[in-house]
Amino acid sequence: MEAHSRVVLYGKSLVLAGVEASLKAYPSLEVISLDAGGGTTIQELCAYHASVLIFDVAAVPPEFPFSLLCEQPELMLVGLDAAGDKSLLLSGRQARSMTTGQLVQIIETEPGQALSAVLNFPEKGSSESAQVATGTENL
Repeated sequence: MEAHSRVVLYGKSLVLAGVEASLKAYPSLEVISLDAGGGTTIQELCAYHASVLIFDVAAVPPEFPFSLLCEQPELMLVGLDAAGDKSLLLSGRQARSMTTGQLVQIIETEPGQALSAVLNFPEKGSSESAQVATGTENL
């Protein structure tokens, strides 16, 4: 089966290595791993024409996500915090302990489709956890 979404992993943390191994099990994803310390410019990252860029929050400067969004606003960014159990989505929304299945659902979300509907996030103000029928392993 041909890949439908290109995913760039930016960083060399143990967390990203685990994400890479998990995502490679999905034939609809083309996964490319790059070292954040390799001096890759924003323009070079944009040249990959990725659907999603997943990065280790601790491995990039704070301005990195915003600079990348200015150059490629349609790109979905997922920042993973290796020190905790949170992931930062482009919208700034945080989700606890995301499964690989949830990550794939985010990657395959059509532009304009609400992420809260895809991931079944609880209504604003609710204390319930996000529940998704697919994906069992936590990232």
